[in-house]
Amino acid sequence: MLPVNLDGGAGSPAGMQDACPTAEQTVVARVETVQPLGAEIHLHLRTGSHSFTAIAPAGRHFEISPKQSISMAFDMSKAYFFDPDTQLAISWRKL
Repeated sequence: MLPVNLDGGAGSPAGMQDACPTAEQTVVARVETVQPLGAEIHLHLRTGSHSFTAIAPAGRHFEISPKQSISMAFDMSKAYFFDPDTQLAISWRKL
């Protein structure tokens, strides 16, 4: 998943399709923390009672800071889910 507006509108961020997502395909999340990790930036986000981590490519110039709200679209083919009790990955298959 990538924040929708990472590049300030000058084109699509790496990994994002050129088509703009609709309002139904996006979610607004509040940035809790930002972790620059070399080639990637981990964004720890919260929306309502749900928290999750988004990984964005580094090297693009954008400014995201804690307490900021950002809109993002999910690429579900790259999503991973974990059982909250066991913390083990939940595997799933496309039918």
